[in-house]
Amino acid sequence: MKKRGFTLVELLAVIAILAILVIIALPNVMGMFNTAKENSFKTEIKEIYKTAQQTWIQDSMFGNTEKTYSRCKSGCSNSLDLTGRTELEYFIKINQSGKVTEYYATDGTFQYSYSDGDLKIENITDVQKVANIENSDDLVVINGTTNNNSNEPTFFATDSWSVIINAIRNNNTSAYNVGDTRQIDLADLGTHTIRIANKSTPSECNNAGFSQTACGFVIEFADIIDSKRMNPYSSEGTVNGDGNKGSWQYSEMRTYLNTTIINKLPTDLKSIILDTYVVSGYGLSDSSNFITTDKLYLLSSHEVWEDVDGNSSNGIDNADTSYNKTRQLDYYKNLNVTNSNYSSAVKINNINPGYWWLRSASHYSYEGESKAFSCVENTGSWMINKSSNDRGVSPAFRIG
Repeated sequence: MKKRGFTLVELLAVIAILAILVIIALPNVMGMFNTAKENSFKTEIKEIYKTAQQTWIQDSMFGNTEKTYSRCKSGCSNSLDLTGRTELEYFIKINQSGKVTEYYATDGTFQYSYSDGDLKIENITDVQKVANIENSDDLVVINGTTNNNSNEPTFFATDSWSVIINAIRNNNTSAYNVGDTRQIDLADLGTHTIRIANKSTPSECNNAGFSQTACGFVIEFADIIDSKRMNPYSSEGTVNGDGNKGSWQYSEMRTYLNTTIINKLPTDLKSIILDTYVVSGYGLSDSSNFITTDKLYLLSSHEVWEDVDGNSSNGIDNADTSYNKTRQLDYYKNLNVTNSNYSSAVKINNINPGYWWLRSASHYSYEGESKAFSCVENTGSWMINKSSNDRGVSPAFRIG
């Protein structure tokens, strides 16, 4: 008997039936795939949340501070130590109280966006599919900014310096807050943290002879970048640059900051640093305050602490003759840093709190030390220190 195969009509019928089954099943299969990918994205961004909080706790062991952690294809730094898909980008901001105030993440297919001030991990539930977002302004694009319009200020931690300087010059800095931080590379000195230390310009900044070091948009290093002496020291102290003779103006430290350190800064940042009118107090070997114009400078004692002991014949406001020629930076003022409440003045040197220099020459002798400069102790309190001691370097500068 002759074997009979399928006719063309029968084959076409089978193909048609299979096609119908695929059409029916495909949306369900794709739906299951998308759901799985969405759930994976949610799991990963929750892991980032938890890792960020754990990292913040470690980073804040010696004093709470606002931190941002980010990962993107370019222009981001300070990423978290975690595993996961390499295409996932994120920006997460934790304030001084440990609350997640802003969180953005995307893997190119899904995105998550939060900026309402206090995110709990159990509330990380609603994510968006990128393809379904109609308004491009709502897209999360973490490449130096979370907004597609790269000229719009968004985050101090990730915005380019050109965006930041345009915002300052156009008085459009509401996106940036005192205490906001970012990471910068200092070549052989490694990566360090800078923060916004001041934004305000009160009327006293317009007074004749008033130091501009705490006026306008001031950025300071939030950690210690190096250790150096302020000056050599001899018992005579009669030559400028010996002990505290000649104050900040003739110090080794001033030269070091404005020749060596400034040339380690990123070029795009270096180009927008202002020349600043700096008033510095004098020691027992001199008779008047010193005036300099600097790109980089150390803070003075009043720019860190408010002296609240009510006794101007003793303490910070007596040791620093330029005390009334400057003001407390917004950052320290907001934290109520005084000579009796000073823990927020602590800065970290590698992993431990360290001493860091101030530019204020001491005008009185303390425990036999008469040729010293003020500095910040590793507890955050004020003290004076022999100029030849190696202490932490943590400069500031203004941009505009």
